Amino acid sequence: MKITKSSAVKASSITAAKTGVGTTFYKATLSRVMKALEQDGANIWMIWAFQELGFDAIDFSHGLFGSQVRDVGGEDVLYICVTDGYDIEVNGNMEDPEEALDYFGDSELADYIEEATNKIITDHITEYEIFTPQFDKWAPEMLRSGYSFTELADAKQDGYWD
Repeated sequence: MKITKSSAVKASSITAAKTGVGTTFYKATLSRVMKALEQDGANIWMIWAFQELGFDAIDFSHGLFGSQVRDVGGEDVLYICVTDGYDIEVNGNMEDPEEALDYFGDSELADYIEEATNKIITDHITEYEIFTPQFDKWAPEMLRSGYSFTELADAKQDGYWD
């Protein structure tokens, strides 16, 4: 098979998308994020923060640049922006991927959107991307829900918050 210039470019674009080079917006619902964090054994304070605050637990000024939460059919959906920093093509124009979600909808960004996997979620949503948990406020309820004082203290100590 002879490879022409146009087919080589198309093949390299497809390969780039599948190898993680470029930009992808990974989308996940709150329940999907919580399930991934629980399965990964994330810090209990972090999981509780999402339970109490939903996506408001995320500190977008600290990390997850270019990511955002959108209302999709009445449900909040997190779009995690993973990018190499190079502009993406949207409607025939080159655009900054970290600003794309501010200006374009799902249909315009469809080539760059995928469902988030557990690995994507746990690699990109860590303790550093959430606001400091409300320890004093949440501890009594967590104790009532079955956590021991030792579990809460150990998890607080293990977190980056100290």
